Amino acid sequence: MSKVVVIGGANLDLIVKPNQDIVFFDSNPSKITTSHGGVGRNIAENLALLGLDVTLIAPIGNDFAGKEIIDYANSIHLTVLPINVSETTKYIAVMDKENDLYIGLSGMSIFETLNKEALEPYLSAIQSANLLIIDTNLTEELIEYILDHSKCPVYVDAISTNKAVKLKTFLHRLTGIKMNRYEAQTLSNINYNNAADLESISKFFENHGIKNTLITLG
Repeated sequence: MSKVVVIGGANLDLIVKPNQDIVFFDSNPSKITTSHGGVGRNIAENLALLGLDVTLIAPIGNDFAGKEIIDYANSIHLTVLPINVSETTKYIAVMDKENDLYIGLSGMSIFETLNKEALEPYLSAIQSANLLIIDTNLTEELIEYILDHSKCPVYVDAISTNKAVKLKTFLHRLTGIKMNRYEAQTLSNINYNNAADLESISKFFENHGIKNTLITLG
């Protein structure tokens, strides 16, 4: 069976759904639920549930959130190789009364403290993979380190316009990329207004040697 290695974020997500319109500077009665998140972790989970041999490499702390993430991964036969950090990253989503995202709060700064030495213990796993998937929570230094040492196709999720810019100097080294239209516009400098523009944007990535380009219209 082909081995997939995913490198990226693994969060504990807190989803807040107020019972009424949000009142600022006051306590708002709400329903609060938790789930496991992080772009890399989400991808790894779905691939594991499809029955693939998947390993997730992610910064995970020795805390309640980290234990939750690893225990769940074990239950679905997802191998986790944790990069030891002081605290597991978290994400808070506050929804409005229509259940649309009102504001998201992302605590991902731990990634900025990671250097290539953080991945060195897992170099053999990276080099033995048949497919590598990364997300742009990783710093440019870590993305370059992975590309320098990979021996297989590399796919990436751009995540956001702010984080997608990290990929500009590495596009020619990627096999596949998944973006929404805003991230695609940022990387290609081509505005999307209609289907013809989408063809032009896709051609931009094809010209950079990317074989598989996925652009959502979100």
